[in-house]
Amino acid sequence: MNVKLSGDAERFVRREVTSGRYESAQEVIRDSLRLLQEREVLEERRRERLGEQIEVGLAQLNRGEGIPGKQVFEALRDKSRRRRHRAS
Repeated sequence: MNVKLSGDAERFVRREVTSGRYESAQEVIRDSLRLLQEREVLEERRRERLGEQIEVGLAQLNRGEGIPGKQVFEALRDKSRRRRHRAS
């Protein structure tokens, strides 16, 4: 497979090889792809955890354990006011 890199990407790859961190452009690309795969795995795990949290929340709502929206938004406004006050 041949891939055409943008000028910036090609300069980056060359700098990495020149720095001695990598022995070849192929190693730079291989490491980049490994990092991309790791990021994809982490994003999938985050999505799974979010789905689990949504399920927990829906179960709580079904049991009548929900908090009225007005109360939630008021608490968020209070929290935001406190943060702004501390920052000033």
